[in-house]
Parts: sequence; structure tokens; C-alpha cells
Amino acid sequence: MVFITLGVLSYIVRESLHHLVASILLLQGKSFSNTIYKTALEWTEVPYSMFIIYLCLILGLIYLIWEEISKKNKN
Repeated sequence: MVFITLGVLSYIVRESLHHLVASILLLQGKSFSNTIYKTALEWTEVPYSMFIIYLCLILGLIYLIWEEISKKNKN
């Protein structure tokens, strides 16, 4: 469960940072619209790759499946 939580939190932080950087970039301009915001999102780089997120989610799922199998074997 810890790995799934880490994966979800990593994704939330990744997307939040990406949107925060795009918003800060647009603070210097006078106009702010959806199309300009989408362009700013394309210009800014994502803070880190999805590999960490996928790794945490896969490890969490493997751990949950392993625990369920071990519970069935005990009974």
C-alpha cells in the first residue's frame, strides 16, 4: 500500500510542479487565456519522468497480489 501511495503522490507532485512553473511563466505577461496556458505547458519541461511513478505502482500491485496469495496459502 505504501508503494501505491508513493506512486500517486509522485504523480500529483509532478503535475502540480508542471502547472506551477507554467503559471509563473505567464505571470510576466499581461494576458492569460487557455491557449496561452496550454502553450506555456508545452514550453515547460516536466520535473521528472513517469518511470518512478510506474515503478512505485507496479511494486505496490505486486506486493498486494503477493500478500493475497500468501493469505490464501495460510488458510
